[in-house]
Formats: sequence, C-alpha cells, structure tokens
Amino acid sequence: MGRLDGQRIALLIGPGFEDSEALYPYYRLQEEGARVEVVAVERPGGSVVGKHGVPLTVDRDVAEARAAEYDALVLPGGRGPDAIRTNPDVLRFTRDFFDARKPVAGICHGPQILISADLVRGVRLTGYKSIAQDLKNAGALYEDRETVVDERVQLCWTPSTSTETGGRSPVIALATLVAGLGEPVGRELHQPQAAPATTRTARKMRSALPRRRRRRRRGPVRASARPGAGAAWACSPGSRS
Repeated sequence: MGRLDGQRIALLIGPGFEDSEALYPYYRLQEEGARVEVVAVERPGGSVVGKHGVPLTVDRDVAEARAAEYDALVLPGGRGPDAIRTNPDVLRFTRDFFDARKPVAGICHGPQILISADLVRGVRLTGYKSIAQDLKNAGALYEDRETVVDERVQLCWTPSTSTETGGRSPVIALATLVAGLGEPVGRELHQPQAAPATTRTARKMRSALPRRRRRRRRGPVRASARPGAGAAWACSPGSRS
C-alpha cells in the first residue's frame, strides 16, 4: 500500500516544460500510490513536448479539468509555465486549488503561473533565480532557499537542481501535504528524511530522458499503472490563516 493510495494529482504542463521536473513527480508520486494525470492546453490523447524532446501524453484538457477532482497540483518549470500563464483556463484551474486550500508544488519556473494568477502576494516561496525579481514585484515574500513551504497556503517550491536523485525534493513535501504525514510544515526542508528517487523512478527517467546527441523519442511517455514501493516523508499540511 502506498502512502498516497486513492489520491489524484494534476501535473499541469505547457510546451517546453523541463523534462526532468515533470518526469520525476510523474513517476515518483505514482510509486506512492497516487493517480497522476497530465493536464494541458491540449485535447486528451494529444501530447506536449518538453524542452529536451520528451513528449507526455495528455490526460485532461485544462478547459475541462476542475480542481475539485484533484487532491494536489504540480507545476513543473522550464519554458512551459511562460507558454500557458495567460490562458484563462490555466489561471482558473490554479486559483481554484488555492481557494480550496489544496497543496500546490511549483518547481523552478512554475511560480510564473502563480504570478499571472495573482496568487503570490504575501506568500513565502522561492523559485529559479531568473524570476526572483518578478516574484518580489508581484508581492511574494521571496526567500533564496532551495525549498520553502508556506504553512498558510500549503505550498512548496524548489529549484530544478533539487529534483535530482539524492537531492531535496519538492515531491516529498507535496506528498506529505496531501497525506498528512511527518513533521509540521512552516520550516525549510533542508534535509528531508527521504528525498531520493527510488531505483524504479530513476530507471524510468533514464529511459525517457534523451542522452546527448541521441535521437529524440517518438512515442509519448506513459507511466505504468502501479510502480513500486515508496519512502519516508518530511512534512505535513498546515492550515491557512
């Protein structure tokens, strides 16, 4: 039994998303038993291609998706957030998670969507250094840290470097927000109890991500229905003040 059995998580991507930042939560959260669905500005069955050539098959068109159907939202970085940040359905979908006080994890450039949705004012968060000033200008309480969790709105942010195996993972924090496991949030997760990708997740990412000078994959990536076992967690959800 996984720690997230029965949980449904939306992975919201746009064209040019950072491949590893989408693939890691895509596989890792499934290992914990969650049902992860790719949501995009695209019809179901279509595909969205990442910055390094990895295509992901779309499960839900964001125009038809509703936050009420999901337990959490993941926003990978790369060029994807900037490509979809002005789409009305993307903004509506994201705002609804905040209104429902559901966990949201932004990685790298992911908070760009939150800026456009006017959701960062007064919120403690971090993000890739190139958008730090944008976050400050939008009213965010920016912190130059790898991982920040804001207890009031149940958020977790981290740069892309933290998604590597053995690094500090936003997925670990997100999963604990969903499952209510581990230590209280409101502190930086500098050393989570278990952040590394499992062997199965690492293997899937290696097979999906293109090597240098290697021909791009032709077929879209799909995760297996029930990957393997999971790991320990590091934080749990707080309440919005």
